[in-house]
Amino acid sequence: MGEVLLLFALSWLSAPRRVHLDMGPARFLDAHRGLGRFADLGAITPNYGTYFGFPEVNVNDLPIPRSYARFSSRELDPNTSPLMFTGYSQTFPSGFSAAQAARARLAHM
Repeated sequence: MGEVLLLFALSWLSAPRRVHLDMGPARFLDAHRGLGRFADLGAITPNYGTYFGFPEVNVNDLPIPRSYARFSSRELDPNTSPLMFTGYSQTFPSGFSAAQAARARLAHM
C-alpha cells in the first residue's frame, strides 16, 4: 500500500503547477454555432460538447435516450454503435466510415 501511495505522490508532484488552457477555439465555436447542433468526425470528442455545453450531435454520454440511439444508427451512420456515436468509431471496420456516411446523407439533402 505504501508503494502505491509513493508512486502516486511522485507522479502528482511532477505535474506542472499551472496549466494554460487555450479557450479560443471553444469561444469561437460558441460564438459561431447559431441555434443548430454540430457534428464532428474526430477533432472534438463527444465529451467536450457536454463539458462546454455545446449542442453536439456526437455523443457517448450515458444514459443515451433510446430514441436518439435508434436515430443515430438509422439516420446518421448505420456502421456505428448506437451507444457511442462519436463520428470516428465503426462497428464493422470494412464497412462505411463516418465520413462516407455523412457524405451520403448530405448528398440526399
